[in-house]
Amino acid sequence: MGGTYDKSEIIEFFLMEANEHLQNLNAGLLSLEKNPTDKSLIDELFRAAHTLKGSAAMMGFKGISEVAHKAEDMLGQFRSGAFPIRKDTLNFLFDAVDAIKLMVDGVSAQQAEDPLVIEGIVQSYKDLLQNVAGAAPRPAPAPPAAAASKPPAAQPPAPPQQPSDDVDLPGKRPLVRILAKSRRPPLRRRPPQLRRRTSSILPGKRPLAPMRTSSPWSRWKKRPPRLTTTPLP
Repeated sequence: MGGTYDKSEIIEFFLMEANEHLQNLNAGLLSLEKNPTDKSLIDELFRAAHTLKGSAAMMGFKGISEVAHKAEDMLGQFRSGAFPIRKDTLNFLFDAVDAIKLMVDGVSAQQAEDPLVIEGIVQSYKDLLQNVAGAAPRPAPAPPAAAASKPPAAQPPAPPQQPSDDVDLPGKRPLVRILAKSRRPPLRRRPPQLRRRTSSILPGKRPLAPMRTSSPWSRWKKRPPRLTTTPLP
C-alpha cells in the first residue's frame, strides 16, 4: 500500500519560495524607483512575478496567483513602454506585493484568502489602465473626406505666343521687325526719268561727248541739193 500524501511539506516549500520572491520584488521596486531606465531590473522583476503566479496557481491559491498576475501585467507594460514608470504605477506594484505578503502569511496561519484584498488590487489595475489611456495624447482626428468633385474639363490649348520685339531668332532677323515692315504702306515710286550725261570728268576717264539731239540724216535732208556740172566738150 502506498504512503499517504503529505501536503504540508509542499506548502512549506511554497511559502519559503514565495517569501524569497517577495523580498526580491520589494528590493527591486525600491531600486527601480531610483533608476527607472534599468531594463535588466525590470526583466528580473517580471520573471519573479511570473514564477510566483505559476507556483500559487499550482498549489491552488487562486487569490495569490491573481494578484501576482496583475503585478506581472504592470511590469510587462513597463517592458513594452506602454506604461510610464512613475509614482502611481510603482505604488500599485508595492500594494500588490503587500497584498501577496498578507495572503502568504494567511496561508502560513491556515487562513483563507481575503476576497476584498484581491478585488482591491484588480480594481486598482483597471483604474490605472483608464488613467494612463486618458493621459496619452490622442491622435488628431482625420479631416473629413472631401466631396468627390468632377475632374476639371480639358482646357483648349493656348494659342502660341508671339515673340517679343527684343527677342531675335538665332541666325535670322527678328521676325516681328520683318512683319512690321511688311505692314507698312508701300512707297510711291516716281516715274523713271532719263538720266542726262554730264560733262564731269571722272578720274581716269575721257570726257563724254554731248548727246546728239538729231541724226546726221536729218541734217542732210535740210541741205539744198548740189548742182552738178558736166564739162563742156
